[in-house]
Amino acid sequence: MVDNTSIKTQPVAAMLDAAPEGVEVLGMHTVFGPAITELRRQNVIFTRTSRSAELAQEFEGIFYKYGGTITHTTPEYHDRQMAFHQNLEHFTKVVLAEVLRAQFGHPEAMANYSSPNSRLSLITMGRVLKGDSGLYAEIQTQNLQGPGMIQEYLHIAEEVGRVLIQGDGAPFAQAMSRCAEVFGSDFLTHAVETSNAIQQPTSVPLSRRGPP
Repeated sequence: MVDNTSIKTQPVAAMLDAAPEGVEVLGMHTVFGPAITELRRQNVIFTRTSRSAELAQEFEGIFYKYGGTITHTTPEYHDRQMAFHQNLEHFTKVVLAEVLRAQFGHPEAMANYSSPNSRLSLITMGRVLKGDSGLYAEIQTQNLQGPGMIQEYLHIAEEVGRVLIQGDGAPFAQAMSRCAEVFGSDFLTHAVETSNAIQQPTSVPLSRRGPP
């Protein structure tokens, strides 16, 4: 018995409880959407259980065969990661969209003013909004580690934002420097090179209809 869900803690426990004796149980999360047409280099997470044996290994082998990037972890650590990659990412993009809607009405108003960095942010915002709102809301409420991740975000945003509003930019600059040092030059260089490649003039423009 294998699930393929964005949350692992409750589904894996439910499978272990429901599966008859002798049935192997394996948790899985293919970390990509239906637009992906090739498994090669795509992330696939497996959470093995006390009842994962030969059949589970054979099942995993299918994903190795077609080039998936396989990671083994626990349901709890998987959900902590997804609290960042899904709960927090979706939350911040929906908040950004609400601010844009309240302040400017429509993304077309941004076209002639956006920097390459903000265009990338708006593109990912659009991808999130194109998703299944019911599914995304369910992920927000069912991942037990989601609330803590969002609370951490709100705490840091309030802490840094409050002093910025007061005219003190030092904590903001310190946060940038601290994270840059911890993340390291390899990560930063790769991020810049990747974003530069995406931002080439051949990329799709933010607005197809021109400014309002």
